[in-house]
Amino acid sequence: MHREQFLRASSRKVEKPQPVIKAYLRDAPGKIPNKKERRQGLVPGVIFSGKDGHKGGDKRLISVGHKQLSAILQPLGKFFFSAMTWDLELYEGRPGEEAAAKKTVERVVPKSVHLHAATDEPMNVTFMRVSPDEKITVDVPLLFIGEDACPGLKKGGRLNTVRRLVRYVCPGDKVPPYLEVDISRLNIGQSIYLKDLPADPALRIVAKDLKMPVLKISGRTQTDSADGE
Repeated sequence: MHREQFLRASSRKVEKPQPVIKAYLRDAPGKIPNKKERRQGLVPGVIFSGKDGHKGGDKRLISVGHKQLSAILQPLGKFFFSAMTWDLELYEGRPGEEAAAKKTVERVVPKSVHLHAATDEPMNVTFMRVSPDEKITVDVPLLFIGEDACPGLKKGGRLNTVRRLVRYVCPGDKVPPYLEVDISRLNIGQSIYLKDLPADPALRIVAKDLKMPVLKISGRTQTDSADGE
């Protein structure tokens, strides 16, 4: 996600462009089969379980329609997309064969999305299954609100963003798509710290020092300007 997308997101609500992602099971791993999938308008990917997926357990190869994934990523960006839980419709067939194919629905969270370095087109995607009784680690985007009312910005200060993502451990049914950070009362020289972030009590922040700043309104106050004259 580009920096501009983070800034634009601060002035609007972030919503899913569609609630369900269609995916298709496939058998052949490797670079050559993956290239073949891309030529057919598909993005190769993997779905796994949180407990043992990385060790080979319950891992399945899938493909997702390129148009559908791009239509989701374009308004959300990579990081907001990866912090949301999704219903993944998993078909045992190819695109166009959905009516006759066996279908299951998995609740998932994206764990990684690889984008083309030059075009930002999705190249591959990895999903992890989630369940209410299983805790997972997610990077949650911060959504800054209240910029129009912020006294520090009105006085010519600058919004100095230190973090745009914060890591949490949470139950699978309480993954927040983002956290709103209200800066409407901040003046020049004031900051918001990790300990100040609003979050569900079920979420546990992953950080060594909760006094680390998330953002600061930087700039010179009128007193500083007078002292410098």
